[in-house]
Amino acid sequence: MQVYKYDTETGEYLSPVELQKNPKRAGEYLIPPANTTPTKPPNAGENQAAVFDTSLNRWVLTDDYRGRGYWLPDGTFHKVENIGEALPKEALDQPPPPSESEKYAALLAQRNDWLTGSDWFVQRHGDELALGMDTTLTAQEYKEIQQWRQALRQLPQQYPDSDSWVWPAVPAVLKGEQ
Repeated sequence: MQVYKYDTETGEYLSPVELQKNPKRAGEYLIPPANTTPTKPPNAGENQAAVFDTSLNRWVLTDDYRGRGYWLPDGTFHKVENIGEALPKEALDQPPPPSESEKYAALLAQRNDWLTGSDWFVQRHGDELALGMDTTLTAQEYKEIQQWRQALRQLPQQYPDSDSWVWPAVPAVLKGEQ
């Protein structure tokens, strides 16, 4: 005879258990292990688990999204930990798209990185001039770098909407093309 074992805490179906025959009484079985029932559990579908409800003395199908991650519209990530925990109606499979302010902040950060990254060229050119040395950059290359940097600084005023930003062309000397 077969009985069906379920988890002590969650009631989740674990496995079938074959009862041992009573060696002293023909046709009888030994006492079944704890947390078992002779009632066969229903087949669980996708994202379901068969759970034995001891108060009803029967199996029920319950949501089972354990381990599944999801995002909420506010951008926070969550993970389902418990059996029976349903996904919220507003759950998203992917992170929500960035807000306008987040996109704008990312663009400003990129712009600032480019300005900071080109500081060295400007500083070196100024130092070389101050020392009366020949400059590494030609006057035209230095002018192109300064014009590009100024165009970067003017982007927020020129393009207040992050989706409309058009990056100025990086001078060839900064790309290593000369």
